[in-house]
Amino acid sequence: PEVAQNTDSNMIQTKEQLNLSIIIPKKAEKEKRNAVLLFGKFSAFDEKGTDISHLFSPQIRFVFIQIMIETFSKNQGLSSTLLSSILWPNEEPQKIKNRKGVLISALRKVVMYLKGIELNYLNGSYSFALSENFYCDYAEFMMHKDEAGFDILPIVEKGDFLESCNTSEQDNIKGEIDSVVLEILEKEIMKAYLVNDFARISRCAA
Repeated sequence: PEVAQNTDSNMIQTKEQLNLSIIIPKKAEKEKRNAVLLFGKFSAFDEKGTDISHLFSPQIRFVFIQIMIETFSKNQGLSSTLLSSILWPNEEPQKIKNRKGVLISALRKVVMYLKGIELNYLNGSYSFALSENFYCDYAEFMMHKDEAGFDILPIVEKGDFLESCNTSEQDNIKGEIDSVVLEILEKEIMKAYLVNDFARISRCAA
């Protein structure tokens, strides 16, 4: 049986995540080491900086992204039932159980190449626990987007959210994130205009 894991003393839990195994990192270095990038082209790097994106098959990548989205957008993780209905809507229960078991096992093996990220299963939902050793641009964006001093340009300049993913199940969240990014950039342009920072205006408008 799947059990929740939480052994990293550097992990912290927000008050909004009561009774949930959803942990956020206190900080993360913006570098291509021990990281998964969801803005622009999907990319994954191990702790040595080796590109391991090829280890994420289309299905593993889809589930990884869905769990990350549900963890940081809704603070509740991805329901096992919802996952089953998305991937195998017309399959028999036993076949779904077997296929899901194989898929989650494969995802865990890929995640083992990364440090500071754990796949947890609690109360029927999958979620990710991140420590400061791991970096995900989407997680950082969601955690800090409402902070006045947070600069989103290093993240969004790489490209649109889930730019290289073309699945209808993720169209809604892509649209939501694009709208949030546009709203923030418009505010940044206004602030830059007031101080004649034309270089930043150009970056925001690119």
